[in-house]
Amino acid sequence: MLRSLLHVLLFLAGLLGTAATVLHCDALPFWSWARQKLGYAQQTLDQWDTLFVGSSRVHRGIDPAEFDRRAAELGVATSSYNLGLAGVRPIDFVQVIAWLCQQPKLRAKRCIIEIHGHDQVRAQANRMSDTIIEVHPPSLLPLRVEAAFCYPYTNRKRLELLGNIGAHTLVNGLRVGQGTRLLDDLLRTDPFGPPSPGYQGFDDVKSELQQPERRRNNEEWLGNPAKAQGYLDWKVKVPLPPPLVGGLSTAVIREQARLLREVGIRPIFVVMPVWSQSLQGRDALPELAKELDIVVLDRPDEFPDLFRHEDYFDSDHLTAAGAQRFSKFFAETLIERKLLTADSR
Repeated sequence: MLRSLLHVLLFLAGLLGTAATVLHCDALPFWSWARQKLGYAQQTLDQWDTLFVGSSRVHRGIDPAEFDRRAAELGVATSSYNLGLAGVRPIDFVQVIAWLCQQPKLRAKRCIIEIHGHDQVRAQANRMSDTIIEVHPPSLLPLRVEAAFCYPYTNRKRLELLGNIGAHTLVNGLRVGQGTRLLDDLLRTDPFGPPSPGYQGFDDVKSELQQPERRRNNEEWLGNPAKAQGYLDWKVKVPLPPPLVGGLSTAVIREQARLLREVGIRPIFVVMPVWSQSLQGRDALPELAKELDIVVLDRPDEFPDLFRHEDYFDSDHLTAAGAQRFSKFFAETLIERKLLTADSR
């Protein structure tokens, strides 16, 4: 009995020791397609004073070059980089921001973060893909559990979600399956290569047309503008319809702000203009706005020019032309509201 217990303890010690060594050597804790983009950012962070963090709505919707150009025309010089990552959910931004705040080259004055719903189920459905595992560090486990209880899941779905969160966190913490990737990083002197000249993290949505499913989504969107218009009706209803009430984790948003403020970066939050009703919990925004800078742009009654059907690839993503127009408008809005100034922090 004692021998068996000793063997178990030795096994656990070896497992945890190996995991600790791997964690210590893993300088960039991302290993999906995000690794290349964040690796480029890591090399050039001393060049940027404005950073954008978000999902594909930011990744494919904010063109830093257009943003900088319009800001300069209005008398505010900026140099910005898009850290948006397609495929991640808003609660995952905490991992991106935490990594960002540890970078020695960081010189940013402000970071603009997307606010969106904190539903974790859709992302968890991808099971053990690299994109999901990399944003489940053990440090984020308490916030994920809190968000699971603030979102209106059924008990069965919440239990399943908590199981997935636990499994993903364990795999992340032990760096399961990452040995060959880590060895490759250690052996290569320049694992990412230099960023392309002028690259600021933005990729327009044209590449999505190479995927048959996404191409069909685009064709359906363009072919049925009347159906699309129906999506907007909910956004302007007062009071809010029940499906849009509750479910936004204020703890997640406050943690993002705390991390940035601790390193002297001003957090600015934005609700991107989309046609879909995927921001559940918008009733929490007025209270959060008392302590945080929040720009809500998904109001078609206030910003009709942001909801031109032809500017969208589908209900949630702008076309290349739409991204250019939006980026200019966004710079104008931030300057008008005095959230973007030459010395803002």
